[in-house]
Parts: sequence; structure tokens; C-alpha cells
Amino acid sequence: MTAIDNTQLPESQIEEFLKQLLGRSDRVNWDHQLLDEGLIVSMEILSLVTFLEERFQIAIDPFEISPDSFSSIRAMAEFVRSKRQS
Repeated sequence: MTAIDNTQLPESQIEEFLKQLLGRSDRVNWDHQLLDEGLIVSMEILSLVTFLEERFQIAIDPFEISPDSFSSIRAMAEFVRSKRQS
């Protein structure tokens, strides 16, 4: 896997991880509905949770894993920001 730049916006870091996870080289729109389009399912969500916890040093409780929080890259980045502020 390619290293992800920690100085990037959370959206960019999440996009890079998601591209690696899905084996894509093309850009993933930050507002693309990942769950609705079937791009991510339960296994990818578990990988994303682990990535978000490690990368952004946050703890995610299982009850916080919701379609709203993981629907898009932008939604995940907002979720990270809210966790970091609390």
C-alpha cells in the first residue's frame, strides 16, 4: 500500500485509503454515496473504522457506525471532525 500523507485534509486521506482498499486508481468523489452504490459493504466498513481510529486517533463505538456517518467520504470526514472536537 502507498503511504498516505498526514498533512492532507481528512477527506483526501480517506479517499486515498478507500482507493487502496477498493483497488481503484481513479478519483472518488467526496459526495459519492458509497453505501447506496454498493461500493462499500460490511467488510470495507470494518476496515474504514480501523483506519479512521488509527489515522485520526479517535475511538468509534459500535453504535456510532451508521449509514449517515459512512455514506460518503465527506460524511466520514465530518464524523472524524466531530469526534476530534468532543
